[in-house]
Amino acid sequence: MTTSATEVVEQYIRAYNDFDFSQLESLLAEDVYLTHHNRGFVTEGREATMNLYKGTPDLIPDRALVERTGLIADGDRVVVQHTLTGTNKVDTPFGPAGASIRIDLATVFTVVDGKVTKYEDYG
Repeated sequence: MTTSATEVVEQYIRAYNDFDFSQLESLLAEDVYLTHHNRGFVTEGREATMNLYKGTPDLIPDRALVERTGLIADGDRVVVQHTLTGTNKVDTPFGPAGASIRIDLATVFTVVDGKVTKYEDYG
């Protein structure tokens, strides 16, 4: 049974919000590329991306992707419009320690063979 790109993205967002690191890792391609274009950071490869995700509870312990306002799928690409929320425990690219985060995002996922190969945030 083939998993659609949209199904993979739905699983990814659920795992991200649940801090389910083993599920997230299973959904990432070995050579995944992740970037937050407006925040100036990039990770390349599953190990680097997982290190980023595993560090987030210490930075933004309540972070979540919420309030989806749109989802567009075209082949192996899925664009999700949603909002990143949370509270910074320390200074991050999203704001100073103690700041509430509320960033409207368009996230472009590329999914190949059931794995996220590219994750690009705009917002």
